[in-house]
Amino acid sequence: MPMHGFLREKDLQVISYSENELILGLVSDTYTRAVFPFDFCFELISRVVGSTLEVIYRVRNTGKEEMFYSVGSHYTYHLPDNEKDCFFYFSKPQKAGRFIPENGIFGPKSSDVFHGNSRLSLDGLFSPSSVVMDLTDIDSDYIGIGTETRIFTAVKQEGFSSAVLWAKSPESCPFVCIEYWAGMPECIGNDGELSHKKGIQSLAPGCEQRFLQIIDTEVKL
Repeated sequence: MPMHGFLREKDLQVISYSENELILGLVSDTYTRAVFPFDFCFELISRVVGSTLEVIYRVRNTGKEEMFYSVGSHYTYHLPDNEKDCFFYFSKPQKAGRFIPENGIFGPKSSDVFHGNSRLSLDGLFSPSSVVMDLTDIDSDYIGIGTETRIFTAVKQEGFSSAVLWAKSPESCPFVCIEYWAGMPECIGNDGELSHKKGIQSLAPGCEQRFLQIIDTEVKL
C-alpha cells in the first residue's frame, strides 16, 4: 500500500459538474485490487455553498464480502505571511489528550493537552510529531486556524473518527494541515489483521458510507 493510501495515485474520473459542484469517482480495478483486495465505488463530491466548500467522500461496497477500509484528507491551509503567532481553535474549551508517537508508531493517549483552553498554540506543538486526536474526546463544532483576533479558516466534519493536525514549519512553510480521518495511523499492538486495526471502517456488501467536511472562511471568535 502506498503511503497515505492508493487513491492519490489514481486519476479519478469526472462523473458530473456544474457551476457549483464537481463529482469525481473511482471504481476498483486491477491496480487497486493488487493493494486493496475489495471491490468498491468511491465518489469525491466538492460543492460551493455560500462562503463554504463542502467535501463529501462517499464509499460503497460493491463486492460480496465485508469490506474494511480507511479514508481521510490531507488538506493544507495557508497562513498569511505577516501572521506569526497562530493557534488551532476549537469552538469551546476542551479536555483531551493526543496519541503518543513512538518511532513513527502511535501508542496510548497522553494526558490533557488543552488545560482548560479552546485553542492550541503552534509553538512546539509538533514536537516530536503530528497531533493525532480521537474525535470522541473532542466536543467542538469545528477545528480552525487563526491568530489572537481572528480565525482564517474553520473545518467542520461528520462521520470521521480522528483529527490530525500537522505543519512542517510555519516559519519556513506558511501552511498547516487540518485533517479528518476515518481511520488511524499504525498503532502499537496491531496484530497485522486488517479488521483489528484501530479506527478501521467496515461496510457490508451493497452498503454505503458518507463522510463530510465543511471548510468555512467566515467563522467568528
